[in-house]
Amino acid sequence: MSDKNLVDELRRWATEEFNLPPDSLPNNNYLKTLCVGNGRSIWKYMIQHVYSQRLVLIMRGNLQWYPLG
Repeated sequence: MSDKNLVDELRRWATEEFNLPPDSLPNNNYLKTLCVGNGRSIWKYMIQHVYSQRLVLIMRGNLQWYPLG
């Protein structure tokens, strides 16, 4: 994933997952500085594994409807 793609994904994740207005996010140059070095792997992990509380409640509810065991 290139830096531009990661910045775009980070911006999409923040707006869709947490309903943040796009205008309130820092500019792309600042987000790009967050995605350098170790920050790159941290943000990739966050985008893939961190969800809003509302979505987690929906997932838990779905798991209760369809128990695995």
